[in-house]
Amino acid sequence: ITLHDGGISTDFDPNKGNVKNRAQWHRLKKWNGRMRISNPRERNLSRALGQLALLVSNLSLSRSVRIEAAAIYREALDMDLVRGRSIDKLLVATVYIACRKCKVPRTLDEMSEGTGLDKKTIGKNYRFLNRELGLKLPLISPNDYVPRFASKLGLSPEAEVKSFEIIDLAAESGLTSGKDPASITAASLYWASMLVGERRTQTEIAKTLGVTEV
Repeated sequence: ITLHDGGISTDFDPNKGNVKNRAQWHRLKKWNGRMRISNPRERNLSRALGQLALLVSNLSLSRSVRIEAAAIYREALDMDLVRGRSIDKLLVATVYIACRKCKVPRTLDEMSEGTGLDKKTIGKNYRFLNRELGLKLPLISPNDYVPRFASKLGLSPEAEVKSFEIIDLAAESGLTSGKDPASITAASLYWASMLVGERRTQTEIAKTLGVTEV
């Protein structure tokens, strides 16, 4: 699904043909390539899925995210949602959605930093696809962010466990409702780091998670 033709087409290798017919094999390879992307949809898909592979690699995401993002983009293309829109911007939105569906969420700040697009643009395209495709995405839990950011901050497993406990206690008390999950994670890691004697500054944590100190 991550290849525009499903990986079922045949290719020609001119180097394996008869030396006398090598020029003919090169022509066959050229025309075969043209036939594989013979219409606008195939050209769009070929370009988009090639860019998707690079994007997923740059963001250090798994193959499962790439497969999910490819499926989302194909659906958007079939519903004619790509017409008149930037492929690059839609691809970033599909990867953001795929991360949510695969339960490896990335913050908008991380997506922005990794792609060079501003958060507003990513959010706009994400909302557009979410609305038009009728997606039902799982809610992001602050717990989903803890392992990755605790690692980035160099915190111990003990601090991670304490952070989970703080988040669960806050959820039970109704304090997390309507709050940004990344901000809740940041606050829990800050508190946990002090409780286990591995204090990190608010500035350090805010910068790592892409939230404000306030």
